[in-house]
Order: sequence, then C-alpha cells, then structure tokens
Amino acid sequence: MSITPHACMFAPFFRHVRHAAACAATVLTALSGPGAPSAHAADWRVQPGDSIQAAIQRAAPGDTVRVARGRYVENLRIDKPLNLLGEGRPTVSGGLRGDTLRIAAPDVRVDGFIVTDSGADLGEQNAGIYIQPGAHRARVSHCDFSYTLFGLWIEKANDVVIEHNLITGKRDLDSSQRGNGIQLYNTTGAQILANNISFVRDAIYVDVSHRAVFRGNRMHHSRYGTHYMNSYHNLW
Repeated sequence: MSITPHACMFAPFFRHVRHAAACAATVLTALSGPGAPSAHAADWRVQPGDSIQAAIQRAAPGDTVRVARGRYVENLRIDKPLNLLGEGRPTVSGGLRGDTLRIAAPDVRVDGFIVTDSGADLGEQNAGIYIQPGAHRARVSHCDFSYTLFGLWIEKANDVVIEHNLITGKRDLDSSQRGNGIQLYNTTGAQILANNISFVRDAIYVDVSHRAVFRGNRMHHSRYGTHYMNSYHNLW
C-alpha cells in the first residue's frame, strides 16, 4: 500500500526554504554588487614608464596598487576603494595643473609618495591631494608634498586620517597667493596627526568641522598656525 502525503502538510516547510534561499541570494548580491571589495584582493605593480592611472582603472575595489620608485607625471583620480602604496618614495607630479591626486571614493589609502606640482589656481582650490565630498575614511600617510598650492583639501569627507606627512607649499609665491597646508571643510571625525607643515598661507584651516583630533603637528613659516572657525568638539 502506498501513502501519498497531502501537499498542504509541507507548505510551511517549503515557504521557509524559499525565504532562506531568497535571503542568501540577497546577501550574495550585496557582497558582489558595485563598489563591494573583491573577495580575493589583487596586487598591481607599476614600474617607471607605466601609467599609475591605468593600473588604478584596472584594479578592482579592495585591490592594492604598488608603485616603484620613479617619476610619474600624471593627474590621478581614485574612484574606488583601494590602496595606493609607494615603494622607495616614487614621485607623482601634477605637471603644474589641477590636483595632483583626487580621491573620489570612500576607503582609499595613499601611503609613501612624493606629491608635487599641483596647479596654482586658488579659485579651483588646486591641491596635492583633494579629498572630495563622500570620500569618507580616506587615509593619507608618510607622503611628502612639495610645491603644491593646497597640500590637502578635505571637503565633506568624514573620519579621514592624515598622519606623518611633510607639506611644503609654493614658497616662491607671496603668502596671500599660497593655499593652506591642510584644509578641512564640513567634516566630522578627522584625525590630523604628526604632520610637518611650512611655507603655506595657513598651516591648518578648519571650518565647519567637528569632533576632530589634532595632535603632534609642527607648523612654521605660515600666516597662522591654525585658522579656526565655526567648529566644535575638537581636541587639540
């Protein structure tokens, strides 16, 4: 004798399975969607004569681009989360135009470069590194900024870390024609640590920026050590 169970007996079980499968598919889609870090982060190597920007474009979110010692004349743009690491202190020159490097994505790390030769347009806020709105959690460390108008311009980007950098402005310009060493505008949670800043207009310019930490910075040959406005709950 055979027994055929009624389908209704298993309806709750099938509904549960379908729901679990749908949830799993949603999680996998979120992890592999646009902007998600690569499951297997790759290293990309750049040698003198290669293009750093080309390597950045090939890299996936979460990858690391390692740049060998040399001189690279490029205006770089990082538009995905990745690590840009200099080995042997390579030089990136902006060719005296625009920003030498622009960070346009969250979770970007830049470490170990000589960043030089930005443009000199105060209206365009040309900088060695411009961290644009939404580029949260950017980290810039162990870089030398040489002959840049603004060293770093940081706008509407939260929880950035700027540490152990040497920033020297366009010292042949009059003080009023130089940019600031580090400019913070409309930010929250920045950490500005152990930077050496000189020959700029104002070493650190802080406007509408809150809950930041400023510690161990050395500032000289500037109009103001710090130009500070409209900012609250910061630690010096």
